[in-house]
Amino acid sequence: MSRTITRIHKPKQLPFNHKGFTLLEVMVAMVITVSAAVLVSNSWSGNQMRIRKSTLLNNAGTLLQRKVVELEGKYQGKKIDEIQPEEGDFGSNYPEYRWKFETQAYVMPDLTSLLSQNNNTSNEMIITMISKLQELTSKVVLEGKVTVFVTVNKKEVSYNITTYFIDFDSPEISNGLSL
Repeated sequence: MSRTITRIHKPKQLPFNHKGFTLLEVMVAMVITVSAAVLVSNSWSGNQMRIRKSTLLNNAGTLLQRKVVELEGKYQGKKIDEIQPEEGDFGSNYPEYRWKFETQAYVMPDLTSLLSQNNNTSNEMIITMISKLQELTSKVVLEGKVTVFVTVNKKEVSYNITTYFIDFDSPEISNGLSL
């Protein structure tokens, strides 16, 4: 009789090795990765906001300068009573921007109070000259303010610059200042 021996082979059990990651290690790595991604994202969005603000300020400054040069050219050689307030927009290139030009009489600051503390005759003469200069400037100088408005996120922000128009052909300047 022949005997057949059947052996059941058990697969060899591999010894426990440390080549993989535990769940805790994976979770810590995920937290670090997500934190880094959030920091990079916030930094990027902050930079984008600064770039947008810088572009807005650059455009506003450029448009202010352009409008002031345009108005100075338009009113060059004109009498100050011919200069009128006006407003408008910058066309389809800058649809969110508009401008406004306002005028007012120039008021020279009163400097006589600085000199009136001493009671000597030289100060009296300077005070007279200053008052005549104030009178002259009020007749020949006009203050103009150009304002550029921009709409950002349904909020309107304004930037302005002041310029002065002088009527050099005025009789007050031509005849000189009589003391």
